[in-house]
Amino acid sequence: MNKPKNCQCQRGVTPSVFDRVPAPYATDDLKCFGRLDQDTTGILLFGTDGGLQSLLTAPSSKIWKTYTARIVRSEGGENG
Repeated sequence: MNKPKNCQCQRGVTPSVFDRVPAPYATDDLKCFGRLDQDTTGILLFGTDGGLQSLLTAPSSKIWKTYTARIVRSEGGENG
């Protein structure tokens, strides 16, 4: 899923990325692999395999991740 801005990566809050999962897949054991800040957009992985989630997200797995950031500056701002 491409997480939209202003959407959270947890259950029980609104709006949540889990609200966007289609009904057949929105089971209680569905987990979001990783987290993005509420104001951040980007790809999220979902699954029901806790072992795979741990493997992909635990620092001890030493799986390399690459992040790309775009910084937008307003004119006349401190850096602009």
